[in-house]
Amino acid sequence: MQYRRLVFISALLGASFGPASAETGMTRQALLATLDALHERQAEIAALAEQRAERAEVRDLADALRQDHRILDEWLDQAAEGNTNDATANLPGSEAYQQLQTLEGEEFDAAFLRYQAQLHEQALTLLEQNRPEDSALSSYTNLLKVTHEAMRKHLALIQAER
Repeated sequence: MQYRRLVFISALLGASFGPASAETGMTRQALLATLDALHERQAEIAALAEQRAERAEVRDLADALRQDHRILDEWLDQAAEGNTNDATANLPGSEAYQQLQTLEGEEFDAAFLRYQAQLHEQALTLLEQNRPEDSALSSYTNLLKVTHEAMRKHLALIQAER
């Protein structure tokens, strides 16, 4: 199954946050730095999946997620004007990621899907809590909308594989 087309095209067509009413808890720079770290982590996880996953579906999903996150990262760089380096960016689940690096086969597949679900759920929460209050369309608000929709679609695919 070609996840990449399904995921990213549907994300581009369906991107919407709805009304901007959630609390803002992070600075723009911190949010962009955290999203940048998420995209980088996806590349690392995809490489692990290529080596360690047992099921082809898990490898295909990892590759689709990696490609989507690479595209989102390119857009993030444009929206942030290259200003995403923030020492405070920290992804949750570092212990889970370290454990993932020690697993192979079916154990890897199960842990990979759990970790991916965790990352995407946390990314969705982060994006929902940090919606821009300004409803004017800008590259920043558009990036957040598209990223939110991509994370939502990714989570559905991840849950389908579990």
